[in-house]
Amino acid sequence: MPRARKLVSAPKAAKPRTALRPAAIDRARADAMAAIARRRGAGGEADALLDTAHRLLTRHWAKADWAVRATLIETAGWLIQVAAGSKGAAPTRRAAAR
Repeated sequence: MPRARKLVSAPKAAKPRTALRPAAIDRARADAMAAIARRRGAGGEADALLDTAHRLLTRHWAKADWAVRATLIETAGWLIQVAAGSKGAAPTRRAAAR
């Protein structure tokens, strides 16, 4: 009886691996927490996004390894940027400098 041929998929493109630097990740977390504290109180949708970012950087932080922490920082940063663009959000330093 002939053997069935195995299907081989094309190799998946991998994300480029960056060196994980715990000190830089901790510094980025501190900066993100400070940005959340500055922007809180705007009300509405912006506060909901900031609450989610804060939750990522507190509740999920302790049990995560460094690679996951780097992803949490990226996600929280995106949420903070979206909250800054929402109506009622406090202006960012960059916007205030213009």
